[in-house]
Amino acid sequence: MCISKKEVAIQTILDMATNTKVPITVRKELYFFLCSIHKDTPHEVSTYLIPELLKEENLKKYHRHIGFSLGDCSKD
Repeated sequence: MCISKKEVAIQTILDMATNTKVPITVRKELYFFLCSIHKDTPHEVSTYLIPELLKEENLKKYHRHIGFSLGDCSKD
């Protein structure tokens, strides 16, 4: 199976976003970026967001993350 350059780039960014050696402010921006790639948002980002969204105080904090990660809501 051949992995595309896009998949490699997304995985690299995801690895950085989950690396505790990376400053938290940078990790938060990386998570937002990963949400911004819409339907290509990795499953791991959803796994991160769902528990955060169960805390009512975070709904406003992550409202853009949710909208972008939903993307165009296509079935593809």
